[in-house]
Amino acid sequence: MHDKMRTEMAAIHSSVSEMGEYALVMLTESLEALEKNDKQMALSVIQKNPSLTTQYQALEEEMFRFIAIYQPVAKDMRKMVCSIRLIYNFERIGRMGKDIARMIINFPDVDHRSHEKSIRKMGEVVTNMIADCTVAYQKEECDLILEMYKRDDIVDSLYEIVVEETIRWMVKEREMIPVGASYLIIARLLERCGDQACNIAEMVRYMISGQRPLVT
Repeated sequence: MHDKMRTEMAAIHSSVSEMGEYALVMLTESLEALEKNDKQMALSVIQKNPSLTTQYQALEEEMFRFIAIYQPVAKDMRKMVCSIRLIYNFERIGRMGKDIARMIINFPDVDHRSHEKSIRKMGEVVTNMIADCTVAYQKEECDLILEMYKRDDIVDSLYEIVVEETIRWMVKEREMIPVGASYLIIARLLERCGDQACNIAEMVRYMISGQRPLVT
């Protein structure tokens, strides 16, 4: 029974990692579609969403079944509970990638790419945060996620810059107001993805060490 439990736990761990990578691909491709103004790529991201939902639901059921059958304790129980919470965060990240893609599909056919510098930087920081969280979970090592909240502060600062720049742009070029409004929503979605990365980092740290973050 013990060997079977370990084998199933390893399979679940691998599947959770794969779901995290899948969600990150959705977000990364949506940002690439934004940079290229590529509506076909944006549509491809949207079409990935049903698979993300299927992965989430199947993994959640599998982990509930695992807990019911094996009744894990100590670190094994922490790993299962944290993994359940991780797939929720991964699902939200992928869904926000889909939401960004939907914005891009509805963009008017105008060149807006010269105004994307700050939002591209924001997206780069956020996707790197999520990638590091996924690797930390895969390897069960905390090194990559120790400074996650400092990185999230950078995301928050970039969000403020995007908002200020976009509002000035909309005031100056009134015909770009619909695109600018979408930029504001996309920046907000990226800021929330940064928050999801921090949530994941907290869970991974707790899973590995049993230590909860200090309340400030």
